[in-house]
Amino acid sequence: MFYENVKRLCADRGISITSLAIDLGFSRSAPSTWKIMTNPPRAVTVKKVAEYFSVPPETLTDGAVGQAEKQKYNFDAQTNEMIALFEPLSVVDKAKVLIFTSDLIKSKKEK
Repeated sequence: MFYENVKRLCADRGISITSLAIDLGFSRSAPSTWKIMTNPPRAVTVKKVAEYFSVPPETLTDGAVGQAEKQKYNFDAQTNEMIALFEPLSVVDKAKVLIFTSDLIKSKKEK
């Protein structure tokens, strides 16, 4: 599903799926992994590819974005998006986000 959709978009734009993977910082073998997967890849991967092609993530996964992650943790869509945004940050940046979030929650409780 994901692999076929990405391959079709690549063909429409005249690029190879391997070139896409390399351009996005994935390994040369990433497309082979996508091809054999039964579930969609991680939400971060889907998001990167979707942004590259300027399409909604659901276009790539036939609506199954992050289903494996949602099933594992049962998060709502907004929480999954927050996790996807948080995941690639450095340890220092993650700490900054946690401090900011903690301060925000404290300020809301004080009101």
